[in-house]
Amino acid sequence: MNTQLIVELIESIGREDGINDKAELTSIIQKEFGLTRDRSVYYCDAFAIRFSKAAKTGFSNTVLSLSNL
Repeated sequence: MNTQLIVELIESIGREDGINDKAELTSIIQKEFGLTRDRSVYYCDAFAIRFSKAAKTGFSNTVLSLSNL
């Protein structure tokens, strides 16, 4: 596991706090980390990520989607 790359991912997402546009955030992170898209999942050798948005503070749909991975 490449811990440093994951820390960089978290920091990059944090810098984009407030974008409020899933498509824009996805595009920025995909380009920055050279991620490959496979359906709704973006990945590289070090990690996989799925971008989600929610209208409410709950995250049940996100958790259910991730459980399918």
